[in-house]
Amino acid sequence: MTARGSYSTHRPRYRTDWFRMLADLREKGLRASDVAELIDVPRNTLLAWKNGTEPAHHDGDRLIELWCEWTEKARHQRPLALR
Repeated sequence: MTARGSYSTHRPRYRTDWFRMLADLREKGLRASDVAELIDVPRNTLLAWKNGTEPAHHDGDRLIELWCEWTEKARHQRPLALR
């Protein structure tokens, strides 16, 4: 058994919950068009993320930074979901 295989069988794998992150920003008063403008992506791109598409690393990073700013939470507190 490889180290990679044994690691993945003992720990659950998590991903950033982009849907929840966008919902949190909406609860703070930011519409999808506001978020899109602030992180410089098309609004349709945000809708794709909300529906399960994973953002490119740099886009996801900008969204996390915006979420941290608006929720006053640290990066490690972002919403996570099981893969």
